[in-house]
Amino acid sequence: MPGSFLVDFGNPIALFPLVGVVLYPHTVRDLHIFEPRYRQMIEQAVSPVIDGDLTQSLPIAMSVLEKGVVSSDSLGMPPLRRYACIGRLLKDHKLPDGRHFIRLHGVCRAEIRHVEEPEGDRLYRRAYLKPINHGSATIPKSCRGRLHDLLTGDRLVRMRLAEEVRGYVEKDDIPVETLVEIASFVLVQDEAIRYRLLAERDPSRRAMILFGELERLDQLVELCDLQQWKDWPKGLSWN
Repeated sequence: MPGSFLVDFGNPIALFPLVGVVLYPHTVRDLHIFEPRYRQMIEQAVSPVIDGDLTQSLPIAMSVLEKGVVSSDSLGMPPLRRYACIGRLLKDHKLPDGRHFIRLHGVCRAEIRHVEEPEGDRLYRRAYLKPINHGSATIPKSCRGRLHDLLTGDRLVRMRLAEEVRGYVEKDDIPVETLVEIASFVLVQDEAIRYRLLAERDPSRRAMILFGELERLDQLVELCDLQQWKDWPKGLSWN
């Protein structure tokens, strides 16, 4: 990926909150921006850009709405969860009607320290953030083999999403930490677990959370295999 992207934590960063949707470092999410406040957010994020170089754009932090909040539009400015992922714009396609299709690349986890609500002409929230990490903690290299074994096992090997992740696992030049982020982003569907992975500072613990989810999924597929259609009662299913 050409260029570099530095985050100035001395200034407030725009917040883009969604329900149950997370971004992790090293992962990419495509988003449709249609609300006026977030259209304004994108316009201001790209205002420093010269000659289309989006490394000059301002960061955007994907945050998470508190559980139980259904719509940020209907509830004004609902409460936010504590952790977010700061992202950089990789793509910004503006439509004639003012909507944007963007691609956001995760840069780092961060803790929300102070939220600034909309004020004056600014329609969106922003916040002062603090990066979170676990010092020099790393994931054991053996976790690559464990992840490969899970994704190539008799059951998970049949999953299309698992096939996508296996392609990354088999590339030796991709660090294990990055593999865990990608696998978590693609394969973990439970909203609570997704946020738990976002909030976890220790990369080794994130790996253990991921492995626990993959093992649970493997067991679920095994149970489904035991309920073959040919064994259903006549005219019924096991459901």
